[in-house]
Amino acid sequence: MKTIIKSIAALFLLINFGCSTFNEEMQNTDFKNPTIKSQPRLLYPKSARENNYSGKTEVVLLVSKTGAVDDVQVVKSSGFGVLDSASIEFSKDLVFNPATAYGEPVSCRVKWSILYAFSDKISYIESYIQQVKELYSLANNSGNSYRDEILNRIYKLHTEFISDMWDGENFNAAIARVVLPETSREWRYVWDDNPLSFLLYHDFIQRFPDYDSLSVVKDELIKSLKADIKYIERTSIINPGRFQKNQELIMKIRNFIKNTYPQIELNENRGIDFNS
Repeated sequence: MKTIIKSIAALFLLINFGCSTFNEEMQNTDFKNPTIKSQPRLLYPKSARENNYSGKTEVVLLVSKTGAVDDVQVVKSSGFGVLDSASIEFSKDLVFNPATAYGEPVSCRVKWSILYAFSDKISYIESYIQQVKELYSLANNSGNSYRDEILNRIYKLHTEFISDMWDGENFNAAIARVVLPETSREWRYVWDDNPLSFLLYHDFIQRFPDYDSLSVVKDELIKSLKADIKYIERTSIINPGRFQKNQELIMKIRNFIKNTYPQIELNENRGIDFNS
């Protein structure tokens, strides 16, 4: 993949979150709405971006007493099946702090709207790349006390960038320009619309193994691994034609972690953890 940032980057927005209808007996109870506990990485399908599909999908979720999403129903289509499918897959992986009535967890239905739009983020991407490269240079030519402050800033920039960028293709094009050359070369044949955010933390660990808060970076590496793999799996559901390619990518990630971080346990049933 060429490391070229496209002029228009895709952006996801979530809007109009709140509980809708409940059982009649709950109307006068001490009811508290559910709140978001965690959400998966947002996915704007590549085919939708390439065809300039945009629109809003409205769904109703059945949130269980445990906070899991038991059912997703599209109540208003965006007008594009691929966007509606992406909304369903995204919503399935939401986790809530459950609603309560009289202090006890209860199930309820939640109305959720997802807006797919386009936004020009080129200036943001270029600013991120420039700032990171400047900080790398400063970190390599600074004293110990000031260096810690610089490393904190680099770590924060990486984390903000991962949080702000929903477009995998542009994301990978950007990080290919800031990670070590050997990392970029190793992954250049699989740079696509599946964002490999864990590579930013891997690059940080390789560059700054003496960082005081390296354990925090390792924790973020694990979180990113989980999010990246889940994202790739969801891409396969939305676009079955990518299943084989995505399985090969997941296998490459697993082999890379096994060889580079043997203390990380990649177990499909037990999750991903750093062993002490």
